[in-house]
Amino acid sequence: MADTKNDALPLTLPGYVVDILADWARADAVVMNPESDQSQKKAAREARRELGDTFARAVEHNLTAFSVEGDLADALNELAEAHSAYRAANRS
Repeated sequence: MADTKNDALPLTLPGYVVDILADWARADAVVMNPESDQSQKKAAREARRELGDTFARAVEHNLTAFSVEGDLADALNELAEAHSAYRAANRS
């Protein structure tokens, strides 16, 4: 396993975030199931991609409730600055 830049971060996630993860796991199961037809797999891949993005954003937004340090804190600060710049650029 590769060296990590951050320490473990214990999380208690809201139910809706856990629901997103459960939906992602179900979509992943459809993709991996050899009995799924190609149209099912295609739809499940798209759902999995969207759910993965939704999950990541939900976790990211919930991290503000935690005290984080190090590289993760730096990355979240960079993200906050990027969001502020994006909103400022798209106000007009």
